[in-house]
Amino acid sequence: MLKFAEQILRLGTEAQERVSRAELVPDFLRIGFAEVISYTWLSKFVETVRQKYPKTSFFLEEALVEEVFASLKRGSIDLALVADIPAGQDVHAVPLGSVEFAFMASPLLGVPKRRCKPSDLRKWPIITLSNKSIIFAMINDWFGQGGAQAGSSYTCKSIHVAGVLARRGLGVALLPVRLYAQDIRRKTLSVIAVDPPLPALKFAALSSISNLDPFIREVANLAALASDFEK
Repeated sequence: MLKFAEQILRLGTEAQERVSRAELVPDFLRIGFAEVISYTWLSKFVETVRQKYPKTSFFLEEALVEEVFASLKRGSIDLALVADIPAGQDVHAVPLGSVEFAFMASPLLGVPKRRCKPSDLRKWPIITLSNKSIIFAMINDWFGQGGAQAGSSYTCKSIHVAGVLARRGLGVALLPVRLYAQDIRRKTLSVIAVDPPLPALKFAALSSISNLDPFIREVANLAALASDFEK
């Protein structure tokens, strides 16, 4: 009954806002987002929102996906732009598209130019983000599919640092392909073909279903328009 009541209240608020056309816009908007968004379309998104709602100020926080989601659940942010959370969570999700990730390494590391299985890659150090990150989970899932475990590893808190370490030949990193296209062209990093293949990582704009403010849903839709991830 609580879920039905929340839906009724939300629909009533949206109907009133559309009929009256009142500009019920908050003075402050709190947004948490994943690192890959800060390197791609975040500035375009902020500019789009500012053009439509020039009086609104922003609090922008970049963090790991699980940290951003925890902030959303606590109510300390209004909107989370992160890798999609599994079904069953009390959130409203607007799809933002997907990002292709690949295992990459410096040619100096000597990873063979053939399709590698988990048992092959465990011979080299794996550069990963913390165990609370989506990247860490993707790496563990991939090795698990091949009945193997990752070997030695370096743990850091940002994709940028992981890329720097991989570029120096210190290990294999799971990186977004579009952000490292220049390294791939210059051959400072090579994409490692793997079996099984890696799934693309889906992203979404998440807001709490208990947040009845139609403005937040409107901003989520603006994020979907600004996103240049693969749709």
